[in-house]
Amino acid sequence: MRSRPPPGVPQDAAGYALRALELLETHWYATGLERVREVRRALGPWEHEQYVRDLDDRLYAWGAVVSAVAR
Repeated sequence: MRSRPPPGVPQDAAGYALRALELLETHWYATGLERVREVRRALGPWEHEQYVRDLDDRLYAWGAVVSAVAR
């Protein structure tokens, strides 16, 4: 059974993921976006926290960009 991470770890993970999305704006890397999505999936237990909702908002915007580029 997995134990809960120490306090602050989910917030740190969300913060790093947001920073990664900022970097992906100037240095596109498809694998990087997939890794950010993996972090988001791992943050599922904290989905109602503001820091995860902020990440969701940025990922949603990225989804729209990726869909538009793929057309």
